[in-house]
Amino acid sequence: MKLLILLLLIATGAIASQYSYAAQDIETEIRDGGVLRVCVVSDYAGISLRDPRSGRLSGLDIEMSKRLAAKLGVTPRYIEIDWVGFIANLEQRRCHIAMMGIWVSAGREEKIDFSEPYLASSAYVAVARANRRLQTWADVNRPSTVVSVVNTPDLMQRAKNLLPSVTISPLPLATAMVRGSTAAEVMSGRADALIVDYSMAASL
Repeated sequence: MKLLILLLLIATGAIASQYSYAAQDIETEIRDGGVLRVCVVSDYAGISLRDPRSGRLSGLDIEMSKRLAAKLGVTPRYIEIDWVGFIANLEQRRCHIAMMGIWVSAGREEKIDFSEPYLASSAYVAVARANRRLQTWADVNRPSTVVSVVNTPDLMQRAKNLLPSVTISPLPLATAMVRGSTAAEVMSGRADALIVDYSMAASL
C-alpha cells in the first residue's frame, strides 16, 4: 500500500485491568481457575496478530502475556475483541486484563486501571504518496486537510489534540472494524490522512 508516513509525537501502551473489584479477588479467580483471560485485538501486526494460515497468535503482547501467565502458574486464554470493546469486556469480567498496545487517556483512567507503560511508540500520520501537498507536519495541520478518525470519544479527542487545525472526518465504528478500512479512506481519496502508531505504520 503506497502511503507516506509522517512522524508526529510519542504515545504509550500499557496493560489495562478493571479496578471495581479488588486485585486480590482477581488473582484468586485466576489461580483457582488456572486460566488468565487476556483480551486482544488479533489484527495488530507486531503486537497481537493471528496468522491466517496457522491460526496462531503472535506478537509482543502475546509473548508478554504468556510470560505473565507462566509466573502465575496458569494458562493464558485469549479473547479476541475490537479496539472499543475492551473496557466493557473488562467490566463484564470476560477477561482479566487487556493487552493490545492500549494508550492511556484520562477518559479510560476513570473506568480502568493501567500498568506502567511498557511500550513506547511515536504517533504518525499516513498520507497517500501521490499527495504532493502533504509532505511535512506543517502541511498536514491545516483546515484544508481531511483526517479520517474512528468515531469514538477517545480517538476523536486524541485527533483534535494531535492535529488541532485539521478537518476531521469521523469513520463509523462498524466500518473501522473491517480490516484495512481506515487506510482505504486515504487510498480512495475520501480523506487526506489518518493517524497510526509505529506498528501500524510499518504494516502499511
